Amino acid sequence: MKKLVLPLNIIFLGLSLACDTALIITHLYPIKITASVFFMLAAAVNLIYALKYFPDKKLPSVILTVGVFFAMSADIAINLNFIAGAAIFALGHICYFIAYSPTHRLYSCNDNIYPHSAVYDVLTAS
Repeated sequence: MKKLVLPLNIIFLGLSLACDTALIITHLYPIKITASVFFMLAAAVNLIYALKYFPDKKLPSVILTVGVFFAMSADIAINLNFIAGAAIFALGHICYFIAYSPTHRLYSCNDNIYPHSAVYDVLTAS
């Protein structure tokens, strides 16, 4: 799994970027949906990796993936109903805020207390 994460991310994010570029040129709405699905697939790959290799930090990873799902859903909904799409985007951003909030842990260093997010551990692990 470890060897597949980077290539799959490059493939899915590259396809998402290619679809977004095609959207700029053609203005065809189904291409935006396709781009969002590729981005969601990249998030799913990262979630599977995080759950397998960092089981003690699964909550922030799940919350981030839920946020990406809301963003994908908002991309679809915003062309159907702008207010609903904007509300769904807001839910996604609330998920991002919660996942990246530093309230997951506190570390002490030189008698100072620093907030530390579990998501940071997942993203910076080698």
